Amino acid sequence: MEPGKRPLDIPLGSVDWGTLRNQEPVSNRWGFDRGQPVDRYYIENFLERHSTSIRGRCLEVMNADYTHRFGRERVAQADAIDINPDNPRATIVGDLLDPATLPAATYDCFILTQMLQVVFQPEIVVRNCYASLRPGGTLLVTVPCMCRYSPHPVDYWRFTGASLARLIEENTDCENLEVEVHGNLVASIAFLVAMASSELTPGELDLKDDRFPIVATALVRKR
Repeated sequence: MEPGKRPLDIPLGSVDWGTLRNQEPVSNRWGFDRGQPVDRYYIENFLERHSTSIRGRCLEVMNADYTHRFGRERVAQADAIDINPDNPRATIVGDLLDPATLPAATYDCFILTQMLQVVFQPEIVVRNCYASLRPGGTLLVTVPCMCRYSPHPVDYWRFTGASLARLIEENTDCENLEVEVHGNLVASIAFLVAMASSELTPGELDLKDDRFPIVATALVRKR
């Protein structure tokens, strides 16, 4: 049955909760201790699909793990930015809310995964990240649509595909924008209770149901 066609005909009071009737998730680390978290399945598939854009001089937040993993030999230089001066993996220490933090028109690719929800003014971050791209450079963005709350760092926002598209359209002059949402009901439940992606079947992960998005992704190409 296609998503949205007809709800299941289950009498009131007869839903079998099974192991889901629990006030605690199965993991307190989003599922990292069980394997790959469900949201990372969508994030990493997105980066793999657009891996040819991860090339030349690249920038990522906190570390350059995804840059090296998906850019491979196409990467000439991998930088990492962090506001924390104690991060030994950061090549740039600074605040993405500060326009002076990043050099203008420098990077061929900026990987910005699961970060905009922890800044109160994401529009400023989008503008500054976009300004750091060379002409023809690519900004690869992922944001949570649905996720457990985390106070460290302070967590402000959840997005939809529409809000992510509008955020980018109003703060860049990009010539190419591709926004998608990923997830479905089963995957959303699994993610909330912090199961690993390996505990779902490929069909359960890959079904796309826009009513239950977990992650929104955007590819932004600079003019």
